Amino acid sequence: MMTLRTSINLSKHDARRLMAGGIEKGGFEIAYIETDRSGATEKTTIVWTRPLLPTDIPLDQLPY
Repeated sequence: MMTLRTSINLSKHDARRLMAGGIEKGGFEIAYIETDRSGATEKTTIVWTRPLLPTDIPLDQLPY
């Protein structure tokens, strides 16, 4: 699974670009929304996921 984290302040254009083509063509879908309340302020993050594509390099195979 490919995972991407973004802020909740995405424009509609950016959200549409992430979801383009649907999950079967490499588009992301929202997995969940997380809120960190540990500090003085709240920080909300959208977590997007999609299956790895044949052209993607798995994270465990990256040299760094």
